[in-house]
Amino acid sequence: MRPMKARAVAAVLWVLAAAGGLVIVATAVIGIDPTARDVVAAVIMFTLLAFDALVCTTVGVLIVLRRPGNLVGWTLAALGVGLVLTFAGFGSAGVRTEQFGPNDTIAGLFLWIGVVAFNPTMALVGLVMLFFPDGHLPSPRWKGPISALAVMIVAATVVIAIKPGEFDPSLPPNPFGLDHPIVAALAPVALVIASAGSLGSILFGAVAVGSRFLRARGDTREQLKWFLGAVALVAVSIVPGILVTQTPWSTTSDGGSQEFGLFDIVGSASLALVPISIGVAVLRYRLYDIDRLISRTLSWALVTVVLLAVFGTGILAIQGVLSGVTNGETLAVAVSTLAAVALFQPVRRRIQGVIDRRFDRARYDAGIVIEGLADRLRDPSELSALGIEIVRVATETVRPASAAVWIRAPVERRTHDASSIAPSVSPRAT
Repeated sequence: MRPMKARAVAAVLWVLAAAGGLVIVATAVIGIDPTARDVVAAVIMFTLLAFDALVCTTVGVLIVLRRPGNLVGWTLAALGVGLVLTFAGFGSAGVRTEQFGPNDTIAGLFLWIGVVAFNPTMALVGLVMLFFPDGHLPSPRWKGPISALAVMIVAATVVIAIKPGEFDPSLPPNPFGLDHPIVAALAPVALVIASAGSLGSILFGAVAVGSRFLRARGDTREQLKWFLGAVALVAVSIVPGILVTQTPWSTTSDGGSQEFGLFDIVGSASLALVPISIGVAVLRYRLYDIDRLISRTLSWALVTVVLLAVFGTGILAIQGVLSGVTNGETLAVAVSTLAAVALFQPVRRRIQGVIDRRFDRARYDAGIVIEGLADRLRDPSELSALGIEIVRVATETVRPASAAVWIRAPVERRTHDASSIAPSVSPRAT
């Protein structure tokens, strides 16, 4: 595709995602009962879903503009549009159904958009993983299974789009349904095939990422680290919402449960990390910072867990010891807080050292390497050997894009070729 045409298509996709995002937010604001206790949480939730979809499309468009031949950008942009259509379709259909009943034609149209877009959108999630990071399948052998899944999903979606009657008894009827016995008989099978196809695409994508990571070296391995790191953070953010239901935003005044909790909001906000990590990896912006980012994230998470454990244990222990002296918790809280503050720096340094030895060994060893260079500089050596050693140490410690040493020749030796003592060493690839 020509650059101008690629830019035009990318711009259209972004406008569709932005417009759909506005529809999602407007649906949340208009359709939610303003007297409900969880209205703020619900509006934030819908806004974050729109934001995630828009980020997905934006990152895809940026990749298309920079690297139009990479299918990751196109697939990611299409995924963002699909997410917008799905969220906007289901959300708007729900609002219209509550206001005008299950026979509303416009509600049926919105619902049709959401239902038709759902399974292809889920399949695009798998395609992003299949094409990541270079825009190609892992090998030509993947073409057959992926083509079969694509045919399954497209055929099943067409049947679902013309399914007669309601998609669900409580929802509006399909405005494009065909009352034909063959279509009616194929509709239940099509629903199963579409779901199996989208799930199969995601599973294929996960297998492709895993196989690439096991074989990857150099930049490809660093790209996959960004993606897997973002997926891990999303999983860590979502799992608490599944396991923990009692949060400050998940309990109503009468003891009931809210529809949206604090962990749901945190999990939704974290979803944007995945497309952002893909954009960083494909465009290779500060690619090798991933090891430092992982080490810092893990270290701060472990420090937080340790200090919380010290704080909680301290409160329980002090209350148990001083229960006969004081009836309040103020003293226990104060002492535990002081203990946590005093332990912060020693615990952080200790944990950071352990994490760096595992995830960022080169930076951890930088001090040792520099000390070794200082010792070698005390011994007489040839100028060319010294230049090579300096470049090697600089490459191992700070990982520049390129490194070289230039030493100006003395006045009486102008004819000496300085390039002979100006070695250049490329940084290590991994």
